[in-house]
Amino acid sequence: MAGGEGVATVEHGGLDEEEARALGLDPACVLDLSQNLAPLPPPPSVREAIAACDYRPYPEPTYRRLRQALAERHGLGPDWVLPGNGASELIFLACRALLSPGDAALVLTPTFGEYERAARLCGAQVATVAARPEDGFRWDVAEVCQRARALRPQALFLCSPNNPTGVYLGREEVEALAEALAGGVLVLDEAFVDFASAPWDSAALVRRGRVLCLRSLTKVFALAGVRLGYALGRPELLERLRAYQPPWSVSAFAAAAGIACAAAGDHVQRVRRTVAEARESLARGLRALGLAVVSGEANFLLAEVGEAREFRRRLLAKGVCVRDCTSFGLPAHVRVAVPSPDQVPRVVDAFAAVLAETRRTP
Repeated sequence: MAGGEGVATVEHGGLDEEEARALGLDPACVLDLSQNLAPLPPPPSVREAIAACDYRPYPEPTYRRLRQALAERHGLGPDWVLPGNGASELIFLACRALLSPGDAALVLTPTFGEYERAARLCGAQVATVAARPEDGFRWDVAEVCQRARALRPQALFLCSPNNPTGVYLGREEVEALAEALAGGVLVLDEAFVDFASAPWDSAALVRRGRVLCLRSLTKVFALAGVRLGYALGRPELLERLRAYQPPWSVSAFAAAAGIACAAAGDHVQRVRRTVAEARESLARGLRALGLAVVSGEANFLLAEVGEAREFRRRLLAKGVCVRDCTSFGLPAHVRVAVPSPDQVPRVVDAFAAVLAETRRTP
């Protein structure tokens, strides 16, 4: 299903080492908070599973053991799980499976840019409903439902907790969105849900159908380079995605890591507590500097700083890298991944130094 001529690529976070060196910095000494990774390393069990992996044979073609381990995590059968090469691959598979040229897709913004890009590459007509800063970037769910009923999209994309705002919708709100779709599918991206203080179980919505839930293990386990995500959905829906997935999409290393991650629930709880502590401390420190901060329920904060591109550049010169949110449609905001609690003072001090510079600049 084609039709995406002229669709632009999407910017993502990550330290540009050449940019750091041009500023006279050693990239290894820069605190990179532009990527949303947990501040704790993976547990030993996961690192050992990767190290012990035999790289010679092809990965298991059906990922039976991985699907079983992930299914048990959610109380579902293994045929309700589809592993992918990161949640990003699953977004593109979902669009190919759900959208034909001319179909409507609805995206709740500001959010991760790959939903719109993937939909447009399939030739879909993309509409958006934007959350307002004055509402704390929470969507008016009644407004979204009204728009969905009028538009009748084949896919509605919701990131919850949302990137970059951290807004986390409750069960009743998400149920209302799913019920507002007439024949379409709610694509619920829960890549950051393991960081939420009180996550609710979306598996019940998945069982009822018309909901495709995307999950990630690489955020909470700080394994972004491994590339592992998975989709939860009714078996007949997942078969539609699987039809477009290349063989051996998930490496043997990722599969081994995923099986170990599924058994490491204690680590998830430890990360959640650590992030909650540091998130509150960082939000308090930035607000004390006079910044408007949306703390949300993820492992990052959204701070309003003025001219985000210049602020990010000045902050990088202080040894801290954050995400300029211009590509999200938020040119006055930066997104800051939550560091470890002991690194919070360094981040607040860097923000304070940049604010002092910019406030002196006429």
